[in-house]
Amino acid sequence: MGPLNPSQWEGVGVGTVVLVLGLLHGLAVTRGWIVWGPSHREQIAGKDAEIEHLRGRSLEDQKTISTQADALSKATSAMSEQTVASQYAVHILEAVRNVAGRVT
Repeated sequence: MGPLNPSQWEGVGVGTVVLVLGLLHGLAVTRGWIVWGPSHREQIAGKDAEIEHLRGRSLEDQKTISTQADALSKATSAMSEQTVASQYAVHILEAVRNVAGRVT
């Protein structure tokens, strides 16, 4: 005797079926399994607005990153020039010391 057997459903009336389906429908709406049209449109509009905000923020982040990368490359370039200048100064001082050591 399975649940599809008509003798199982003899005591169940139309009111009971409507009540059970109504409760299931209420549960589905409460849990968010079923979403009404206006609510759905509102949720989609909110998600679209958030996506647009994140895209705009991404563009701002790209600009900031490029600005910081330019500043870093300039700083690195200045540091490498300073390193070359200091190495050149050390080389000149060593040469002067060698010449001074040979003269005396």
